[in-house]
Amino acid sequence: KRQAAEYADAIRTKFGIEAFIYLTNGREIQFWDPDRYPPRRVAGFHTCEDLERLNHQKRYAQHLGGVAIEPRIAGRDYQAEAIRRVAEDMEAAKRRFLLAMATGTGKTRTTIALVDVLLRAKRVQRVLFLADRRELVRQAMTEFKTHLPNESLARIEGGQAPTARIHFATYPSMMRVYERLSVGHYDLIIADES
Repeated sequence: KRQAAEYADAIRTKFGIEAFIYLTNGREIQFWDPDRYPPRRVAGFHTCEDLERLNHQKRYAQHLGGVAIEPRIAGRDYQAEAIRRVAEDMEAAKRRFLLAMATGTGKTRTTIALVDVLLRAKRVQRVLFLADRRELVRQAMTEFKTHLPNESLARIEGGQAPTARIHFATYPSMMRVYERLSVGHYDLIIADES
C-alpha cells in the first residue's frame, strides 16, 4: 500500500495527474482513491470510461453544503435535514447511508431531492434505483419524471442496460445485466424497501 501511494505521488509530481490505486494479493482487489476514500474491496477493475468519470467528478465536484436543496421536491424540514445529514457524511468520506422514514413521509421525494443535489454538485452522473417490486419501480420512476423532468430516465428490463443517467430496476431485472456492467458503472445506488 505504501509503495503504491509513493508511485501515485510520483505520478502527481511528474505529470500533475491524480492517480487511482488498485491493491491486490491475487485473490482480492481493492480500489483506493487516496484523496477521497480509504481502500475498498471491488469485484474487478474499472473501465477507462469509469475512471475518466471518477476523475471528472474529483475535478469538478462542488462542496455539498453549497448546493441548495430544492424545496419544491423535498419541502419538509425533516426531509431537508435527512439530505443535509447524508451530504455531511458524504463530505466525511462515508459511502453507505440508511434513511428510515414512516409510510407517507416522503422517502421517495427525499431521495429525488438528494439525487438532484448530487447531480447539480457533479458528485454523481449515473444512478441506479432498485426496488423489490415492479409497482415500486413504476411509482419511483413516475415521481422522478415529475420532479426531475430534464433528466434521462430508463427502466432496466429484458436483460438490457439503457443509456439514461438514472436507471430503475427490480432485483431480478438487475441480476440479468449485472455481469455485463463494470464495477464502477453506477456512482449512486439506491435500494428502496430492502
